[in-house]
Amino acid sequence: RADMLRAIGYLARVSFDEKRAPEAEPAVAYLRQTYASLKPDDHRSIAVAVTTALGYLGEWEPILTHLGPGDPWMHDAAENIFREWVPGPLAAQPDRELERAARWMLRRLREPDLPIPVRNTLSKIKDTLETRLGHHIVDDPAQSA
Repeated sequence: RADMLRAIGYLARVSFDEKRAPEAEPAVAYLRQTYASLKPDDHRSIAVAVTTALGYLGEWEPILTHLGPGDPWMHDAAENIFREWVPGPLAAQPDRELERAARWMLRRLREPDLPIPVRNTLSKIKDTLETRLGHHIVDDPAQSA
């Protein structure tokens, strides 16, 4: 099932890239429903797969929210999502998506009990985003939403 979820996300992205958004809509709805129905006792591979699948579409919050200290592959996937897929076709304001993501990471990095591997990955992605943007990001609550 995990392989299928990742494939659905990738193929939906291909549909968007080929200007065939209506064909991708059922896949997006399925992935979002699968993500919304995740339960703590679901196999970890399902959470990794559905968050990666959504990442192909530029939805980065799920994978960053579910990053854990013992998932090195997921950390690599998160970095790749930002390198290749963000901003994505589902972004409400694509021109502001990188800044919104960096601000989200700033807030998450303030959590004192954040595991070190998660902290390192978020810091690395945020630094890369700031390089792409050409400036440092400071948290501005008015623009965080």
